Amino acid sequence: MLDVPITIGTKLTAAFSLEAGLATIPPDTTVKGMFFRRHVELMGSDYEVLSATLDAPVKDGKYVAFRDYPQRDYARTIAATSRKRFPSLPGREALRQLAREDFRVFAESMVGKVVMTMAGDMRGTLIRVPDAYKATVPAAKVHAVDLDPNTVRISFEPLMGFLEYTLGQLEGVVVAFDGSPVTTIHAMKNGGHEFDVVYRH
Repeated sequence: MLDVPITIGTKLTAAFSLEAGLATIPPDTTVKGMFFRRHVELMGSDYEVLSATLDAPVKDGKYVAFRDYPQRDYARTIAATSRKRFPSLPGREALRQLAREDFRVFAESMVGKVVMTMAGDMRGTLIRVPDAYKATVPAAKVHAVDLDPNTVRISFEPLMGFLEYTLGQLEGVVVAFDGSPVTTIHAMKNGGHEFDVVYRH
């Protein structure tokens, strides 16, 4: 998966490790409730079973959009939701497919609409990915720079959670603008990861 161009049609074939993903997330790291909501809807009655595994379960799954909740709970939630939503896909591909919808959720939020107004287009939105993370995952350290007229490098130092989920999120940005992304992921010496996203219509 690393150092190999990944197109929108490339299929990830391996399973993922929930415990490995959780190990990258400090216990006090949070994410906004807006992202939990669609997963609770997709889980349906299975949310009750999932809630027993969470550090801070929410009564009836009613997450408040801009309230902070444990990111480790979010990792458990997306792992369970991806298995239910895409039962026939390998684990990593299921996570990636689920993540592509995150951009739509963010873009429809109040903060997302502000960021989108400033961004305007595909390149502008990719460059402002750090702003989106700052608003929704305050502890995340994310940077973005242009590599060339059609490539943005987005760095996560470190990346917390699942590599394939982040891949899907970035692909979702390009797809939302009717683009076809090609992404290459590099491991950084400090433990972070760089995503070089080539975006074209």
